Amino acid sequence: MLCTQEVIHVRRITIRWDGKLLDTKRLILTFNFPKSPESIKAGYIKLSAKPFIPNPLICFKCQRFGHSNATCRGTLSCALCAVAGHDSTNCEATDQCVNCKRKHASFSLSCPKWKFEKEMTTTKVKQDILFSEARRLVQA
Repeated sequence: MLCTQEVIHVRRITIRWDGKLLDTKRLILTFNFPKSPESIKAGYIKLSAKPFIPNPLICFKCQRFGHSNATCRGTLSCALCAVAGHDSTNCEATDQCVNCKRKHASFSLSCPKWKFEKEMTTTKVKQDILFSEARRLVQA
């Protein structure tokens, strides 16, 4: 049983495909101690475990990193063209990123700002430190 291994919560990772949420084979386990184990036992099977590193938090209102639209104090910006005042639903303008001003959508995984945020999140999780400390380490 997982509770004997101090698992206090289990959540399945889902993905969006063609507008539908689909379950994956991956699970996120929350343990009752700060450092997660390298493996767990599920029945008679030993499974490897590794830290979950989420994608950077991005606001779908202003397209900036570090907060969600629920707490956003910024202005509505298009995720495709970076123009303030409209969303990306029917935008046909040329792509421009809100965060780095390059010619790609604001949610692009090729964005250098997205890559920085991802590296910062990875550092935070792997070293179990605050975001401010992770930012300082990644910028160095």
